[in-house]
Amino acid sequence: MKTPYTPDAKGPLTGLRVVDMTRLGVEDYATSMGVAATPDVLRPAVQQVNQAARAASVASFAVAAGMSDFRDIDGLRAAATYARAIGSTGGYAVHPAQVAVLNDVFSPTEAELGWARRVVEAAETAARKGQGVTKLDGQMIDLPLVTRAQSIIARGPLSG
Repeated sequence: MKTPYTPDAKGPLTGLRVVDMTRLGVEDYATSMGVAATPDVLRPAVQQVNQAARAASVASFAVAAGMSDFRDIDGLRAAATYARAIGSTGGYAVHPAQVAVLNDVFSPTEAELGWARRVVEAAETAARKGQGVTKLDGQMIDLPLVTRAQSIIARGPLSG
């Protein structure tokens, strides 16, 4: 996405069969808005891109960080952390120094991987007993959490 838009009820990517990910062109987007690429400008667009990507079942590479100052690694880390927290599945780099940061932020942590493995194991044990729902550490484990856990395991660690 490089310009502002209002997604329709079906989403702007519906029906496009060759799309496997979306990306927010942050500098293009900000320029089309007539402003600099700041987090305040980019965060709403990141949310829209994430929602459109999820509706179309594709990856979202949307991070609310301007690319013109590619040396601002701390700013990129903060923006990528926010983006991951709201559903971005990755980011793109315009300089090699950015790759390790993006891989670090978007890779599941050991704690997340451990939780995910335990959830899947608990769900498999419950399924063998004919149960669709179980409990782990006081948390209800049902299909949405199992699906999330499987997704975390599938992403696995990335290397920079």
